[in-house]
Amino acid sequence: MEINFDILKDITILLNNHLNGCMRFINSFSTKVGNRIVDAYIEPYNIILAASDIYYREKYHSYIIYYILKNRSKTLKYFINYINSQKNILNIDINNYLNAEIKCEENNIDILIKDLVSKHCIIVENKINNARDMDRQLPRYYDEVKKQGLTVDGILYFSLDGLKTPDTESWSSKELEIKKLIVYGAASNNPKNDFINNFLLPCKKESESEQEFSFYCQFIDLLKHLRRKHMDYELMKKFYNEMLNTEQFSSALSIREMLNDLIEFRRDRIFNDFLYNHKPFEKPPARYSSPCLLIDFETIREINPKERIKISVLCKEKETTVQFWIQDPEIGHDLIQTILVKIGEEGEFIKEKQNDYKKIFKFPDEDAAMYKYLKKIFSLLDKYKSDISV
Repeated sequence: MEINFDILKDITILLNNHLNGCMRFINSFSTKVGNRIVDAYIEPYNIILAASDIYYREKYHSYIIYYILKNRSKTLKYFINYINSQKNILNIDINNYLNAEIKCEENNIDILIKDLVSKHCIIVENKINNARDMDRQLPRYYDEVKKQGLTVDGILYFSLDGLKTPDTESWSSKELEIKKLIVYGAASNNPKNDFINNFLLPCKKESESEQEFSFYCQFIDLLKHLRRKHMDYELMKKFYNEMLNTEQFSSALSIREMLNDLIEFRRDRIFNDFLYNHKPFEKPPARYSSPCLLIDFETIREINPKERIKISVLCKEKETTVQFWIQDPEIGHDLIQTILVKIGEEGEFIKEKQNDYKKIFKFPDEDAAMYKYLKKIFSLLDKYKSDISV
């Protein structure tokens, strides 16, 4: 059979170009979209999350904030500091709220902070669950408090990330002037001036009881949990928009297939590297695909000819496990522990049970260290195999 090397060369070039294209896509994609945290997320052990989410929609958060401001007068200064920190042109004076009243859902305003002595007020519009604006919603609230003879010092437009803005399509040109009073507050977006860091944490620090301290902890956990869900949604929305490009979608599918094949490649690479370099194990490595992708090194007769002493290397998506064990042991004591003590490696493994020990390497961070360690332990076993008493 005649081999056409020109065709093979062309195929190699095409495959390399495709791989390079995929890697360029990964680099550009991470810049456009960002990285998703893929570590296992543990939902907070939280009394609020224990209930249906119907109980922590917009009004729920409004009532909690109202409760904090109404029942702990000292918290108002932190709330005003939080608002002032969102926009430099606003400088609400706490002295105008020495006789403040806190209202919730008065004239449909989520929270209204007003002082009937100084005639000043602050409007809070809660959009923490991204509810849409009603027609002229903020102008109507503004007109309502103006009728009461109050001066509006600021309007807090409150959302999870601080990026949501009011729908001004139905506003008149005069009403658009209200925008200069609006500050866009974030419940949880990590910077020091978000609602958690700049309001709830200072309040928690001055808690007067264990119950109050726990109250703030529960609310903070809830906001962080909701923020994470929101971030995941926004990230997937960006991902969806990127995937509408046919070429990029094709690259993403190729990357997925290559990632699926990567675990098998890692297993085969270990197999090839140790195929002729597996002393003191007598049997050459065996590779398996079920129940997981693994390599087995088996039998060290010099230590015990009757027991199936093994090192198995299990390749998983984010880690590689080196298992030092005896399959179906007949021996009555922990021989693996005896071996590890003799070679000075007892501190490197975690005991699963008698004659079954594991050492885990993260992938890809510790992949090179895994290869280095396999060579080390093979060398130690080979060196001390005759000295180990069974």
